[in-house]
Amino acid sequence: ALDDHDCVRFISQSTGRGRDWMFLRDGEPVAVEPTGRLRLTSFSGAVDSAIAGAGIAQVPDALAFPAVERGALVPILTDVVADAPALMLVHPGTRYVTAKVRAFKEFFSDEFPREGWWQRILDVSARTGSNREI
Repeated sequence: ALDDHDCVRFISQSTGRGRDWMFLRDGEPVAVEPTGRLRLTSFSGAVDSAIAGAGIAQVPDALAFPAVERGALVPILTDVVADAPALMLVHPGTRYVTAKVRAFKEFFSDEFPREGWWQRILDVSARTGSNREI
């Protein structure tokens, strides 16, 4: 069904290659190459483009949640979206962590909770009835 829609595609700034969208079919991951005229090197730009009506975007849940919560974006295909790769913060394992690293670690943990934002997106969608099929 995505072939019938304009998709906002994320491309790697370093390689120029497009990133496939991941879905689950019968519990197995399936990569789909989205079609569309707009290709961006910024996930934030993809969110803004989707809000502006340029097409469908598959972006990290942390970036999509604020727009979903305020009703600017509507989640679709929620029953087949595959989990995103884990996001990790790595720092030297020394005994003495600087105050700056501790502060950033706290900020990171608040902005990117271990469980992610996906369940919150589904909860908002269920509450507002905004989840749609395409």
